[in-house]
Amino acid sequence: MTLNEISNLMRDIAPVIREFVAAELKPFTEKIETLTKRVNASTFDGKKFGEDIVAAVDTYIEREIAPVLERQERVERVFDRLDGRIDAIALRGVAAHVDENAIIARTVDAVTPFIDERVQEAVASIPALTADDVRPLIETEVAAAVERLKKEKTASQRVAAMTINRSGILIAQTDDGEYRSLGAVVEHQAEEFSYDEAITLGVRALTAPSIRREM
Repeated sequence: MTLNEISNLMRDIAPVIREFVAAELKPFTEKIETLTKRVNASTFDGKKFGEDIVAAVDTYIEREIAPVLERQERVERVFDRLDGRIDAIALRGVAAHVDENAIIARTVDAVTPFIDERVQEAVASIPALTADDVRPLIETEVAAAVERLKKEKTASQRVAAMTINRSGILIAQTDDGEYRSLGAVVEHQAEEFSYDEAITLGVRALTAPSIRREM
C-alpha cells in the first residue's frame, strides 16, 4: 500500500463517520420532539421530563460513541497490517518511520468535534420552561390545596400567611398560629417564578376575610 493509498483511506474515513452519525441522530431528534410535545401538554410532569432527557442523552451517547470506537479499532487493524510493508514503502523513497498512533489520533481528533457539536445542538434544542408552560399545572394543584384548607379550617380561623418550602409543599398559617400542609404544588427545585405563581394563585383563591370589630 502506497502513501497515496493511505492518504485516500484517511480521507474516506471522515465522510463515512459523518454519514453514520447523521443517520443515527434521527431517533434522538424524534425523542426530543416527543419530549417537547409533552412540555406543552397540560399533564406535564417535570420530574418525568427530566428523567426522559437524561435517558435520551445517555442513549444517544451510547449509540453514537460506541460505533465510532468500533471504527477506530478497525482502522487500527488496517495499520497493523501495514507493518510488513513499511520496508517496501521505504524503498520507494518514503520515510521508513511512520507514526501510526499519531495518524489514528488525528483521525479521532477530527471526528470528536463533530460529535460534540451534534450533542450540543441537540441539547440546545430542548425548549426552556416558562411561567406559561407550568401555569396550568400550578393552578390545578393550588386550587386543590385551597379546597382542602377550606374544609379543614373552622369559622374562627383565617389564613394569616402562605409559603412554599424547599420540597415544593404549600404551607398555610392560620390566625390561631397553627400550620397546615396543603400538599405539593410545584416540583422540587423548580424555577423561582413557579413558587411566586403558586403563592399568588393560592391567595387569590381564598375568600377575603371579614373585618372583625372590637367592642
